[in-house]
Amino acid sequence: MEELPDIGMPLGETARVFDNARTFAHVHRMQRLGTESLLAALIAEPAPEISEALDRLGVDIDRLQRMIDEFFVDLPGRRTTRIAELGPTPRVKLVLRLAARQAREHHETSLSPIRLFEAIKLETDSSGGQMLARLARRRNVESPHAPSGLHSIRDFRRAAKLRMDAVAFDYFSSGADGQRLMRRNRLAWDEIEIRHRVLVDVSAVDTTTELLGLKLPFPALIAPMAYQRLAHEDGELATARAAAETGVPLIVSTMANVTLEEIAAATGAPKWFQLYCHRDRAITEDLIKRAEAAGYGALVVTVDAPVLGRRLADERNGFDLPQGLTRANLDRYEGSGSLSQGEQVPALHPDPSHLAELFRTRQDASLTWKDIDWFMSLTKLPILLKGIVRGDDAKRAADAGCAGVIVSNHGGRQLDASIASARALPEVVAAVEDRIPVLVDGSIEWGADILRALALGAKAVLIGRPILWGLAVGGEAGVKRVLNLYAEDFKRAMQLAGCASVQSVAADLLAGI
Repeated sequence: MEELPDIGMPLGETARVFDNARTFAHVHRMQRLGTESLLAALIAEPAPEISEALDRLGVDIDRLQRMIDEFFVDLPGRRTTRIAELGPTPRVKLVLRLAARQAREHHETSLSPIRLFEAIKLETDSSGGQMLARLARRRNVESPHAPSGLHSIRDFRRAAKLRMDAVAFDYFSSGADGQRLMRRNRLAWDEIEIRHRVLVDVSAVDTTTELLGLKLPFPALIAPMAYQRLAHEDGELATARAAAETGVPLIVSTMANVTLEEIAAATGAPKWFQLYCHRDRAITEDLIKRAEAAGYGALVVTVDAPVLGRRLADERNGFDLPQGLTRANLDRYEGSGSLSQGEQVPALHPDPSHLAELFRTRQDASLTWKDIDWFMSLTKLPILLKGIVRGDDAKRAADAGCAGVIVSNHGGRQLDASIASARALPEVVAAVEDRIPVLVDGSIEWGADILRALALGAKAVLIGRPILWGLAVGGEAGVKRVLNLYAEDFKRAMQLAGCASVQSVAADLLAGI
């Protein structure tokens, strides 16, 4: 059974639809389940959501039933039709053109159910589908550096999906195992209600804040994210330039496609360095020294990845960097592998991604609190721990002299059963007792989410995947536009909630807290 991705459009009883589609394919001697049979099953016994979507398209379902065979006429083993002159409605033609374009861009030889439903979603979605349909038709004409017309983070995600290679998009967008934590992360923010104040002078709102000596234009940093040249040829350099223009600090990943030195040289904007601890401790030590020498202002140690979470999309795709892209920060260490000479480590499961193999052979699963002391002995940089979700771990980090903690579940990419970031945040804040700042990430899409995080006690948030969507759509200009969207939305949320400054945001702003 071919799986349909979660594209935001409920499909009713999926198993029943596929059973009907297989029956249709068998009766009409089709060699495999395809667009015709799936669409026939949907319109023969449509779920309410599908009927509603087709109605919005202005589609006559009776006519559409008669058109099924027109989609793939005169192919071997397929039934042909003499009713082609009926033709589809103009909007159905648009859906088919969109689906065909998506198939070509993904090097597919025919339309698939997945592409068809992606196209239907783009055309019918009320928050940007029409614009994206036009973008899809004119993408070779319009400048990729002018991402105007995209009004929300979700618009950017849809546009990025149209532009990116499917394997790269899967790598960035997917989570671990059943990907339930990604949905819980978002739901947890949505469940927090704001008790807005009224009759507050919000004509001049101050969105700035300070964090470890940095003045932030609004309470956000760019999260560390690997392999950004999969999204755009300029990769981390474009992100760094956008960060400099907007004043939003950037956290650079160990797994960047550009060296930490090149990124530092590209702009003088504030930057921190994210560290994965290697089994070869000489590599870890050298990375720390390189970051300090290049002028990075802090070290962010990721502590929730002793092994890599199982990412099924990457396994199915056999994910690895394409030719020409490297893990630039680690290139100089090739040949000094983490395995002893002749050592063999059995695979944890068949057909892993290359990234999973890299973590299995290179990353240090023996990392303990003693190593945090070792890191501190190597550098004068402040150290923050990223991946904290428990109060006792947060307290121990403060006791150990860490400069801050980041509440994070790795964007749902590690332990799928982990707690949502918004739910973990209050316990962590209470445990550190204002001794060190607490930051948070995980499905923060709106300015109101930043406001919620501050009211729960966070000092700032980290913005992750949306930066990649902006990068894919428009490079530096796309990232800048995404950051400006957050800044504008946060200011608006503050005004609507009756908060004139970041300092005025408190727990009493939230219902039930």
